[in-house]
Amino acid sequence: MPETEFKIDANDSGLSLMGLGSNMPIGLNETLGLNVAQLRKEQGLSRNELGRLTGLRASSIYRIETGGSSPRLQTIEKLARALRVHPSELLV
Repeated sequence: MPETEFKIDANDSGLSLMGLGSNMPIGLNETLGLNVAQLRKEQGLSRNELGRLTGLRASSIYRIETGGSSPRLQTIEKLARALRVHPSELLV
């Protein structure tokens, strides 16, 4: 899968993360997904391994990582605990 580049865009409504080559802002679900995927890979974990640590299915982690899911706060906390970060770090 190719790497995607992003930039931060400051405007009157605040900051937004933008995909380069696109004017579509990246929402909270996409930001969460990118952060989970990056941390998981940095820690050398597969989706199955992260699933075992969190009690989630690999397919659920895939949906989170691709922005196709709006996880509950409890799920975000499980992911943060497994990835050894504060939950807020997954959202920024």
